[in-house]
Amino acid sequence: MQYFIGIDPSINSTGICIQKYDGNIKIKEEFIIVKPGDKEKPESKWLVKKEKLAEESLTNFQYCFYPKMDLAPYKELDNNFEEYWKSWNMIMCAKTIYNVIKEWTKDNPESISIVIEGISYGSTQRTKSIFDLAGLNYLIREKFIGKETEITKIVFSIATPAEIKKFASGKGNNNKDVMIDMFLGSHKEFSILPKIDDIADSFFMASYAKRLYDKEIQGGED
Repeated sequence: MQYFIGIDPSINSTGICIQKYDGNIKIKEEFIIVKPGDKEKPESKWLVKKEKLAEESLTNFQYCFYPKMDLAPYKELDNNFEEYWKSWNMIMCAKTIYNVIKEWTKDNPESISIVIEGISYGSTQRTKSIFDLAGLNYLIREKFIGKETEITKIVFSIATPAEIKKFASGKGNNNKDVMIDMFLGSHKEFSILPKIDDIADSFFMASYAKRLYDKEIQGGED
């Protein structure tokens, strides 16, 4: 058995796709969106109506939450209490991503290939958002690279957005709408999701992880 996993990092909605293969046959595919919880609301209110419908209707999809930080003690320290929350949010997000992958691959934790989307330096997002996303990206990498973990023998790869787009569509500059349409072409049931891009990107990254694995065992040949 072999697992191929794609991670599309996001501050508020990280997409994960986990594909399980037996040889060249895909026997299972799961999608998870990792989100922060809301301390101001009961857990039953953490999803909007469309998100609840999607989770109930899709048998291979779920939301996974991590707790938000209680800011009250930090508000008395200084005026930068929001930075404490941001740090907590990113640390807990990375930890939750690691735990999700550990749980879903526990039956065969020694055959795992992961692809994470690298940082888009040419992004048109606000500079502050890019810095935050870069911080989360490196926190996730820290969970899997260069240390002993409970998940062993991981092949961890970093792919640029252009690499993933070219792999999926043949063009490295396609926009998100094209990628979403391609994903829905094979996963039309996911059209009920209110936000699809995180899941779509993670799917193509998991598939790219499989492609890299196949290329490696073929001795680098295309």
